[in-house]
Amino acid sequence: MIMALNIRTELMGAKPKVPTKPADHECSTVYFPNHNIIGQNWDWAYCFRNNAVLLSITLANGHHILTLTEPGIVAKVGMSSSRIATTMTRLIRTPLQHHEEFLPVHILLRLALEAENTAQIESLVKNFNGGKVGTASTAIIGSAGVGPGPKYLAMELANEQTFFLYESLNDAPHLPDHPDQRVILHTNHYISPQAGVLEPNIHQSSSIARMDRLNELVSPGTSVSGCSVESLQKIIGDTKHPDEPICRAFRGTEGNFEIGTITSIVMDLDSLEMHITMGPPLSTKYS
Repeated sequence: MIMALNIRTELMGAKPKVPTKPADHECSTVYFPNHNIIGQNWDWAYCFRNNAVLLSITLANGHHILTLTEPGIVAKVGMSSSRIATTMTRLIRTPLQHHEEFLPVHILLRLALEAENTAQIESLVKNFNGGKVGTASTAIIGSAGVGPGPKYLAMELANEQTFFLYESLNDAPHLPDHPDQRVILHTNHYISPQAGVLEPNIHQSSSIARMDRLNELVSPGTSVSGCSVESLQKIIGDTKHPDEPICRAFRGTEGNFEIGTITSIVMDLDSLEMHITMGPPLSTKYS
């Protein structure tokens, strides 16, 4: 049972070789790498809205992990005493072709949180069975720059291969009014040019609408300014779009499998603080 839970995301993609409609109304991620602040909304089905658990884990060597996940799943969104943070969103594509040996994304996230530096994580991703990671997901792993390795790993995982976004900090998009400040945004569709052929042009309306709105919110002239914990909370709490908001309320129109935002998480790697709403952010304050 525990093994099945930790390959759940892979099992959800293991369907017949025909285009299917995965959940389009899912998570949104924002990362300010210059300021070591990263966060996301966790959007999930109404019937699972109370499943989020916060695990506090201390390993035998004193290394500490804090991760928001679900019962039985070893890691999802989290941070560690090595000043490394993980986020994850599902991606939309045709069903996956699974290899006999692959690295499940939740195991990858747990190993990332156990790592001492991003060099260890990068080596794991590139060398495990030829770089085969078993799901269509985005894993954005940020760090406060402690130890060897890249500042961050922004990865679109495609099972057969992994696409690295913005491998240099200077390659990452900059804030329009602050060219020296970088921002990485992601929702639920591939943005890597190399990954375009993997994705059918269907069922992307919510993901694209949320990405467009995220870009609006980090542009000049909005009510959001700066690269702070508070500004990131405002961005992922935005409800402006009438049909496809970044922060999505349950509307009670689609039953138990209606998708809504069940919690929001913002992590500050300089202060090693996690700000979290243990419940829908539209009705629950950060603590």
